[in-house]
Formats: sequence, C-alpha cells, structure tokens
Amino acid sequence: MIFSAAVRNSFDAVRLVAEALRARAVHRLAAGFVSSRRRMRRMTDYTPPVSNPSYGANGGGMAQNQPALAVPYLSRATLMFPESDQSWILLAEAYQRLGDVQRALETLRAGVLSAPNSSSVNFLLSEAYLAQGSPSESLPYLRKAANLQPTSLPIALKLGKTLTDLGFLSEALRALEEANRMWPQNAELSFALGNVFSAQGEFGRALPLLETAIQA
Repeated sequence: MIFSAAVRNSFDAVRLVAEALRARAVHRLAAGFVSSRRRMRRMTDYTPPVSNPSYGANGGGMAQNQPALAVPYLSRATLMFPESDQSWILLAEAYQRLGDVQRALETLRAGVLSAPNSSSVNFLLSEAYLAQGSPSESLPYLRKAANLQPTSLPIALKLGKTLTDLGFLSEALRALEEANRMWPQNAELSFALGNVFSAQGEFGRALPLLETAIQA
C-alpha cells in the first residue's frame, strides 16, 4: 500500500512537471510569435489585418501575412505538440501562401497521422487532394471528416458531391438525405440531391429538388 501510494505520488509529480513544462513551452512559442511580429512591424511600418479568429491571435496572423516568417515557428510547434491540429493547419496555410502547394499537402498528410481525430485536418487534406484533381485520394479523408463532424454542412455537401462524381450514388444519397434531415430546404443540399437522382435516372424525383434549389 505504501509503495503504491508512493508510485501514485511520483506519477502525479511527473505529470505536474510535464504540464508545467508544456505550459512554459507554449508561452515561449507565443512570445516568439509576438516578438517577431513586432520586429517586422518596426521594419516595415506595416499593420497587418486582423487575424482569422479561428486560428488564434498570433499564429494565424503570421501564417496569413508573413508566411515565410511563420514557417520556422510553426514547424517547431508541430514537433513540440504534434497532437495539436492547429499547428499543422497554420503551417500548411503558410506554405500555401508561399506557393508551395506540395509542401502544404505533405504537411496536412503529416497532420492527419499526428492528429487523426481532427475533422479539420482531415477535411483540409481532402480539399487539397480535390484541388489537385484527385477525388479518389480525397474520399477517405472526407469520409473520416464526416464521421468526426456529422453536423457540418460544408463537409456533408463536399462528401455528397465527391461520392456522386466518383459514381458512389447509393452512398451519396444516404449522406445527402441524412444531411437534408438536419438542414431541410437548404438550396445546396437540394441541388446535390437532385444531381444524385438525375445520375440514377430518377428525373421525377430530381426535378422538384432542382426547382427548389433554383428558387431559393
């Protein structure tokens, strides 16, 4: 009993130290972002626009406005906290803004391996493959994103369209009908469902849906 209590106390102590070190590392990383932005602003006398709020105050702004400066910091962040999907997303965005599409794709692929349960990383990787004209490569990540985030309309729409384009009409119909129950009378969903029925040759079912989409 005494030994077990000692082990538990030791484990708790190690956990607390690890959490403290992690918090300190996050603080130092954030401080690096802030100081770098201040140096850049002094050098260029340029005030960047407001960061995308979904990315956080500092990393998002740098990825959008000073991507070359952001890359080394964000690369360190992915090494220190590989389970954090935000670091991978921001790093991919920075590469995208630098015109390095292949590096952005590789970053998202690494992000999916490190944060496999992130619907955002899975969805962004699927979109990257779609942008390259590779819907078959995109589909597994779209399916995963939809499973992780079943209440996302953009994911449901993209999944339904990709399944339709690839000829998986039954699966597309199931996905879109499920989405239509959550978002009835949505014009984009009506249009996507109409396309599925048209592809199946069920034009009588497709027509009212397409008319709903046009009139919306």
